[in-house]
Order: sequence, then structure tokens, then C-alpha cells
Amino acid sequence: MEYDRTQPLPRKLPSWTLPMVLAWIMWRDWEKVQRLSSDQVTWITFTVEMAFDVADDPGSVELFLDPSDAFTELQSKGVDGDFSAYGRHIKEGNVKAIEQGEWLCFVLDRNRSIYSLHENSGSAAYDSVNFSRDEVLRIWPPEPAANENEDHEATPLSGVSDRGRPKEIDWPPLEAVMETEIRAQGIPGKSNSNGFTTKALILIVQSTAKDGGGQVPEYETVRSRITKVRKNMQQRGVL
Repeated sequence: MEYDRTQPLPRKLPSWTLPMVLAWIMWRDWEKVQRLSSDQVTWITFTVEMAFDVADDPGSVELFLDPSDAFTELQSKGVDGDFSAYGRHIKEGNVKAIEQGEWLCFVLDRNRSIYSLHENSGSAAYDSVNFSRDEVLRIWPPEPAANENEDHEATPLSGVSDRGRPKEIDWPPLEAVMETEIRAQGIPGKSNSNGFTTKALILIVQSTAKDGGGQVPEYETVRSRITKVRKNMQQRGVL
């Protein structure tokens, strides 16, 4: 898949579009971001790009997350207020900051362009969404060279990355812990009156997994699961 090499390189652009951010979360690769920088990008474009990776190509780039997980991770960070994003509000017609609470209402619509953020109803809420490149790279920094990770001894709860190896994590009991804690202490985050933070909930979940003798999930993986649990609780009317 060719891209316009006359366009500015992603690392030189101060703001990134939604497709660019998702491409970065998925691949951590500058060329992938450049390929998927057009405002005409759809999920089909991403699917085709992923197909190149599974082909017998020694130069293919490792996929970190699939589109659904990448979108969920982006939502999780948005809900926690870890970045600022702006877009044109479809109904109001003006450009405005996307509020933290709005991120829980967005869904992944594979039949539409990913240049827009869609609500649960399927209608577009924002288009022309832009993110700060510096904030994106702060949250999802480029991966270090492989040899920098050699002989690294992680702490028990650090969520050691083992990409490429299947994880055997028993999620149902861990998700039950998440829901129990959220019911008891409220939604974790900066606005929680009890001082209950997302980090605290993640550590509780990791400790539970460790105490049960199972695989300890990575920090960011737990964070994404918390977002899914919260959305499920909202849909069931218990949050």
C-alpha cells in the first residue's frame, strides 16, 4: 500500500488525526502512521494493512493491538483525562474539546470511516478529531530496541510484557473484583470523592491475580478491561 511521500512525516506534525493515533497504538511504527494519515481512511484500510503483516514478509511490523483493543485503550485514557482531543461537534457544528465522560459513549463502527467518533446509536458525534502528537507519544512511547529489554527483571505486579506468547488470564473473577470495587468505592478517577484512582483499582486486580497463582495481567490491559466493565455496568443500569 503506497502513501504520499510528499506529505509531512508524522513525527513533525504537532497534531494527529484519529486514524493516526490508532495506527500508532496498534503498531508503534512511523510508516504505518504515515500510511493511515488520510482523512479517507476506513476500517477496511486497516484490515488491508493488517493483511500485509501476516503475509510472508520479513519486513512486516509486529502488531501490538487489534483495532478493537486499540480503540478501547484510547477510550480508557480519554475517560481518565490523560489527553486532550478536539473535534467538530456534528450537531452543534463547532470545534470543541471532547469531555472525559463522552468517551464512554463512543463505539467502534467497522462499517464507517474511523475519521469520526460514533455514539452508541450509530450516529457520528464528532469528526475531524485531532490529538496532540506530544501527548500521544508520552502515553504510548516508541518501543525501545529489542536488546534494551534483555535481562530485564520486572517487579511481580509490573505487568511484564510478553507479546508474542499467549496469555492465560482468568478474566471473569478479575472483572468481578473490578465491579465489586466500583460499586463500593465509585468510579475511579480524578473526580472520585474517596480518592479512589484507576491505578489503585489496577493494583487490586493485579494483586488478586497474583494471590490466585495465575498470570498477572499487564497494567494497560487491566486498564482497558476496567473501561469495558464500566461500559457493561452502564448498559445494565447499575452504574
